[in-house]
Amino acid sequence: MTADPTIYVQVFKEGLLSRLGHDLRLSFRRFEVEVVDGKLTARFFPESLVVDGAMRRGRLDTGALSDADRDKIHRAICREILFTQTHPEALLQADVRDDPDGFRVEGNLTLVGARRSLPDIVVHRRGGRLQAELSLVPSRWGIKPYRALGGALRLQDKLVATIDFPAPSGVTATQGTARWTR
Repeated sequence: MTADPTIYVQVFKEGLLSRLGHDLRLSFRRFEVEVVDGKLTARFFPESLVVDGAMRRGRLDTGALSDADRDKIHRAICREILFTQTHPEALLQADVRDDPDGFRVEGNLTLVGARRSLPDIVVHRRGGRLQAELSLVPSRWGIKPYRALGGALRLQDKLVATIDFPAPSGVTATQGTARWTR
């Protein structure tokens, strides 16, 4: 855990040759999140995604991939999956309300030009932090699972996004302003 706000994205491999691939953890290097009186607006810049490494038995292995592999994966994300030249940002617009565990977020995500509702997100307050985990199905936004080696290696139609932000003081779900940027 870091003092800075972080957003991680995990993607998972599948297919006949999945043992040749890696489950990956990516992180956003650029995003803007603002909550004003119960309204959340978040902008994510997919081109800023970096490959942190491979996930092995629930742990990040930063040495599993070469710099060339990381660059190749980043290019594929930008050019073949998220089309960042034509869709440079993802936008989350949501309502925030109090929840016994922290906050509940309900809204819509616009990704690669398609706007879809999200399942409710529960944001937990833990030790001065706001933390949440969300599973998404990219095909709901028209994103086809990435395939390699004739489809024998591909990504699952699932990703898990995790946020970990410092909790602002004096702000409730419906009153006040909080901003996080990276």
